[in-house]
Amino acid sequence: MTWVALQKSGAITEHGWPFAAERRGQLRDESWRIEVGDLHSRLRERIAGFGESLADIVTTLPREVTLWAVEPHTDRFGRVDWILVRDSINRGGMSWVWQTPYGMAWIDQG
Repeated sequence: MTWVALQKSGAITEHGWPFAAERRGQLRDESWRIEVGDLHSRLRERIAGFGESLADIVTTLPREVTLWAVEPHTDRFGRVDWILVRDSINRGGMSWVWQTPYGMAWIDQG
């Protein structure tokens, strides 16, 4: 969750850690650290699952969640289209899936 908190606070971009000149005057002082720490705590409270992949997360969740997320995106041979599952989770607006260098996190927004 630290990685997600740092990304949401702008400390890390899609291109990695920005140089000091690229931070546009954003100071990393004590108040910034407290803000990122609070965001980290809130995210930890809302995590629905974490794993190597979305498949890893979904298969460890309770069965009712698994059926909701996977069943509509399963073909007649039992293959799951994980891209559609991820898009469906994010599109619902009540939760989202975040990719980190350490794995994938499913965060409940509800």
